[in-house]
Amino acid sequence: MSNLLHQNADAGEFDDLDLEVQTGDVNDIRPIPRVTIQAFCESEVIAQTLEMASRDRRMARAHVKVHMGGVPAAVDFYNTAPTPNLIVVESKLAGREMLVHLGKLAEVCDSETKVVVIGHYNDITMYR
Repeated sequence: MSNLLHQNADAGEFDDLDLEVQTGDVNDIRPIPRVTIQAFCESEVIAQTLEMASRDRRMARAHVKVHMGGVPAAVDFYNTAPTPNLIVVESKLAGREMLVHLGKLAEVCDSETKVVVIGHYNDITMYR
């Protein structure tokens, strides 16, 4: 949030609104199908988060493996191994440098493999 939004919220501007927090029906979420997911993280926090998520009961049929090293480690790994259904990579890079690394990963991925990138910069231009 921006500082301006913090100031507005702190000033009580929204006190007169009737806001209700709604939670989803967690019991209605279907399990993940049988897929292979491999993650390549650069930070322990993301690695631990993915490990914790992989232990959720809805992930029981998914085979999840978390590695450290980010995109370069994924490229090295898949030079000699087949790619899974889903690759999750964390990168602290931004802009063109990240795209170069993702291009190298694309060269070693099978065409049906999906890739999810966890970035540290909010760059909508790169997303588009």
